Amino acid sequence: SRTRTTLLVVQATLSVVLVAGAMLLTRSLNRLERQNLGYAVDDRIVVAMNRPPADYAPERLAALYRQLEERLKALPGVQGGGLALYNPLTDNWGELVLVAGHPPPQLSENAGSSWDRVSASYLQDLGVATVRGRGFTPADNETAAPVAVVNETFVKRFFRIDEDPIGQYFGLDLPEYASTFRIVGIIRDTKFALFTLRREARPMFFVPMAQTVAYEDDMMRRVEKASHGLGGLMLVSAMPPGQIEPLLTRAIAEVDPNLTVATVRTLRQQLALSFNQERAVATLAGVFGVVALLLAAIGLYGVTAYNVAQRTNEIGVRMALGADRRRVMGMVMRGAFARVAVGLVLGVPLAMGAGKLAAASLYEVPYYDPAALATAAGSLALCGFLAAMIPAFRASTVSPIRALRAE
Repeated sequence: SRTRTTLLVVQATLSVVLVAGAMLLTRSLNRLERQNLGYAVDDRIVVAMNRPPADYAPERLAALYRQLEERLKALPGVQGGGLALYNPLTDNWGELVLVAGHPPPQLSENAGSSWDRVSASYLQDLGVATVRGRGFTPADNETAAPVAVVNETFVKRFFRIDEDPIGQYFGLDLPEYASTFRIVGIIRDTKFALFTLRREARPMFFVPMAQTVAYEDDMMRRVEKASHGLGGLMLVSAMPPGQIEPLLTRAIAEVDPNLTVATVRTLRQQLALSFNQERAVATLAGVFGVVALLLAAIGLYGVTAYNVAQRTNEIGVRMALGADRRRVMGMVMRGAFARVAVGLVLGVPLAMGAGKLAAASLYEVPYYDPAALATAAGSLALCGFLAAMIPAFRASTVSPIRALRAE
């Protein structure tokens, strides 16, 4: 009897831990998928295409991109769109930032920033809000001085509170290029790079697609040239990807046969793909939790039914002495729930401890989440109630006459 009871309590305890863990992971996944990314997700289609050949001259690329952008916006069902070095949630380019008039950063300083090259209307069509200044316009072309749009975290990282970043200059990697880009606008923070989905937004700036910086350093020239090999398209459209892909493929091929489409997805699909690992872990934990609850319910049913069978004569005597069916059912249910209660008492602290160990994998969900613990406890209590009801009902139907004759 002690062995049966011990095993049953262990099953109940493990079921609480697993169900609570599955709930924590599921709630964390929901928070990740529903977080504010800083841009619109619905009705946005992101396209990955193979980059243009490396031997294309900058002048040819500029003309190619303009023609391609016009063709994309002329597609039926497309309200807007643009080109980018990379789309949201797919890649990240980063460089060391040096601000004109500021001392060069020390080795211990975090002076890096993500960046992207985009067409004039890309950020606006993506739904990124401008806080101050302006966004890019068609006037930010190859004949204009290099400009940049930065996010709020970029401003906090590289400028003092009493400094106005609008009109300030910054550059990349080398001190002699600290006056390359003039800041013309500040945008809201966005979760643009894939690795920022679980973190706070990091510094980021954007530069126009049409502008080219004439670096003298060989390494910087190679970086600049590579950054003009755009591989991302973004369209504003409610059409499904399968319907728009043939139109898109044909339009790109007509502009340049060397450009081919790799993938076409909605931004919502791209976001979902970013959490495949988290979704798999949460699903697996949920399956284990359900199996643990099922095993606990089966174990409780078996033990309770066995105890009722052993106590048949006793139950008959009790009923012969005046115990009604309700009291008999209550007696059996109390015995069953005593084991469930022990499992809950042990399982809830263990579930909190397991949640604390997994806290690094949770997003905006505390390891002691009351909803997860309540769900786990409630699930075990419900399974225990259903499992004990059948033996309790059978116990209440024991015939006192038969029990006394057997005695």
